[in-house]
Amino acid sequence: MPQASAETLKAWPHDDRKAYTLLEENFGEKGGWYYPKVVGYQPTAEEQAAINYLVEEWDYGYTAVDPS
Repeated sequence: MPQASAETLKAWPHDDRKAYTLLEENFGEKGGWYYPKVVGYQPTAEEQAAINYLVEEWDYGYTAVDPS
C-alpha cells in the first residue's frame, strides 16, 4: 500500500517506472533490496530521492553492498 511521506513525494514527484528506470544502470535489486552495482558507489541526489521514494512508498530496502 502506498505510504510515502509528503516530503518524499515532493523530492520525488515522478512515478514508479521512472524510479526503477533511473536506478537500473547503477543499482541492482535482489529480494526487495536495492544496492550499488559497484562497491563504494555513492548515489546522486536524484538516485537517492528515487531510492527514498521506493523504500517509503513500496517497502523496498537499501543496502550499500550486495545482499547475497
